[in-house]
Amino acid sequence: MTQGNYDILICGGGMIGLATAVGLAKIGLKIAIIEARKPLPFSSEQDYDLRVSALSPKTIDTITELGAWATIERMRLCHIEEMRVWENPTYGDVTFTAHSIGRSDMGAIVENRVVQLALWEIATANENITFFCPAECAGFILEPGQAIVHLNDGASLSGRLLIGTDGMQSAVRNAFPFGSSGGQYKQACLVASAKTLSPQGKVAWQRFTPQGPQAFLPLTDKQGSLIWYNSVDKIRALSKLSNDQLSKKLSREFPIELGPIKIEGKASFPISKHHVKSYVHKNVLLAGDAAHTINPLAGQGVNLGFQDVSALIDTFREETRRNRDWSSSRALKKYDLRRRAANSVMMGAIDAFYFGFSNDHMPLKILRNTALFCARFPVINKQIIRYGSGLN
Repeated sequence: MTQGNYDILICGGGMIGLATAVGLAKIGLKIAIIEARKPLPFSSEQDYDLRVSALSPKTIDTITELGAWATIERMRLCHIEEMRVWENPTYGDVTFTAHSIGRSDMGAIVENRVVQLALWEIATANENITFFCPAECAGFILEPGQAIVHLNDGASLSGRLLIGTDGMQSAVRNAFPFGSSGGQYKQACLVASAKTLSPQGKVAWQRFTPQGPQAFLPLTDKQGSLIWYNSVDKIRALSKLSNDQLSKKLSREFPIELGPIKIEGKASFPISKHHVKSYVHKNVLLAGDAAHTINPLAGQGVNLGFQDVSALIDTFREETRRNRDWSSSRALKKYDLRRRAANSVMMGAIDAFYFGFSNDHMPLKILRNTALFCARFPVINKQIIRYGSGLN
């Protein structure tokens, strides 16, 4: 039996799906969210998650507008006051500070689950949003002006528009002829949750080595997330070490400023990218990782996803304000053109950055360290901060 009366069906109740639902519900649309798992309740005694995100000020503004940022602040996060990037510590070493652009922070490091929980709380309190959880999308049918989603429990839902926010392995994307470009990088990534012996402050950093970048994202004064890019074989070998063995290895291999560390958890994953050729197919729309997966080097993936959300809400709000059909092909195309172009530029910039630094080629080494040196100049330094923070 098909249940209708929904304007929009959203497959995927993670950060991006929930933000989309809350934003569109605020303009009066009736939303159904299909999600496989409800997030576990928060406790300050819980271990820190391995999955964390560096949220830009622009993303924080979006979450604040949705009403969820105050809830995140009641749980836990770390405001970033400085970001250090270097390869050669003598002249290829630059620090970016929030103070230099008149801000108290450059964003925040937050566990993904904390963001999801805060948005979940807002969504469940909204009478325009209905949850189907636990549930999974098992099949799709498109008809003129209607999308039907079959759930794995045998139920079916219908709405005017279907939105896929179900991540890199999107069932929505794979069910329709979106087409995409992308591929696998030759490196993999290790992520580890770590306690440090010495205080690290509210400083995130990234060091480039010929084998790949190393990074630290603070979560508290003595707690953070370590990230290490290296060859697939190297990361595979590191993943097999015990936490004690990995603690000793990272203490030797990472910058001396980090000091002794204790690894509390670890995970590894391949590095890949993909970008669909269009974010819209008939009355189906993609956002977040379902539409684009970027190299996580600069931590921009989740920020691009929230920019998708913001653009989608703005587009539908404007159409509604002008008494036009928010689900029309013209409106959907407007969102597609706006976001696909912007995301393409960012993905290209991150790729250039990645390939420019992941080698030991001497002319390139001189060039990139000179670029880092030039980034010390106040005018350039401030512009980089504003661009990276999404403030331009």
